[in-house]
Amino acid sequence: MVYDVRNRTPLYDYVIVTTSLSPRQMDAGINYLKEAFNASRVEKGETWSLIDLRDVIVHIFNEEDRQHYGIDKLYVGLPFRSIIK
Repeated sequence: MVYDVRNRTPLYDYVIVTTSLSPRQMDAGINYLKEAFNASRVEKGETWSLIDLRDVIVHIFNEEDRQHYGIDKLYVGLPFRSIIK
C-alpha cells in the first residue's frame, strides 16, 4: 500500500507498506531500493525493514509481523493506493 502523508507530516510525502514472502525477497528489495534510489538510511531486523528514501519511507514486513504490528492502521483515513494489481 502507498499512503499519501503530505498533509500529515512535513518529514516525508509517502509511506509504502509491503509484505515480503521470504527473507531472501526482503534482502533483494532492500538492495534494489538502496542502489536505485540512493537510500539515506536502512534499518533491518529479522522480520522487518525500514528504508528511508527521503520523501518516501518504505516498510517491509513478513506477513505475520505486518499483521501483528498493524502499521497500516496508523494511516486509516488517508489517501492510499494499492500496489497490487
